[in-house]
Amino acid sequence: MRAAGRTFRRYGRAARNGEADIALLLVDAEGPVATGTCEHLRARDGWDMTGVDAQSVHLMVQTMEAWIVADADALGSYYGNGFNAGALPRARTRLRCSDGVCGGTRDA
Repeated sequence: MRAAGRTFRRYGRAARNGEADIALLLVDAEGPVATGTCEHLRARDGWDMTGVDAQSVHLMVQTMEAWIVADADALGSYYGNGFNAGALPRARTRLRCSDGVCGGTRDA
């Protein structure tokens, strides 16, 4: 079972059994999200979201590297003179590893 499936199982158990004051689910989006979070997870992973409070379900950006490269100026300020902003992908919307994000962050 994928780690996300284990996370969903644990979230469900905590929410049902009151094992935590607040039960939140945070998983990777794994792709563009065109619907609500629960609908996205139902369609993507086949999870039964019946009775799940949508306010407690949160998705991480599609590729964490996309979030990191969103502000090249801030990266340059942080890393200084050795930072190669030219290695980052030019378009910074809907980025995936296949768009050069993963290699670009390594090379920058």
